[in-house]
Amino acid sequence: MFSKKMMGEGIAIYPSEGTIVSPCNGRITLLNDNTKHAIGIVNEDGLEMLIHIGLDTMESTDAFKHHVKIQDQITVGQPLVSYDKAYFKDHNLNDITMLVVVDLNGYKIEGYHTGLVTAQEDVLIDYK
Repeated sequence: MFSKKMMGEGIAIYPSEGTIVSPCNGRITLLNDNTKHAIGIVNEDGLEMLIHIGLDTMESTDAFKHHVKIQDQITVGQPLVSYDKAYFKDHNLNDITMLVVVDLNGYKIEGYHTGLVTAQEDVLIDYK
């Protein structure tokens, strides 16, 4: 689904820690309460994005903890969800995290920053 860009343009992230932080200022629009592995955000420019944590993680609800709720205003670097990296390792789960822009709101993606990035310091996606 992600590799075929069925949901939109995006980038894959390999988290170094078990906390996913907000990539932007905005508002929480989606939290999957059952599986806890997906978060929807609308940023200040109206871009809608989805953060999807891990592959085959729908049955791993005990591994996740939300730090926000729907309609919360969020800021860059704010913790959104944490997960147990040891649980992922013990259950042979991949914690690759997808950041997918599902609605560009009239903007165009100019590029992605790959390699090692630091929360609150590096921009993941450039758009105009």
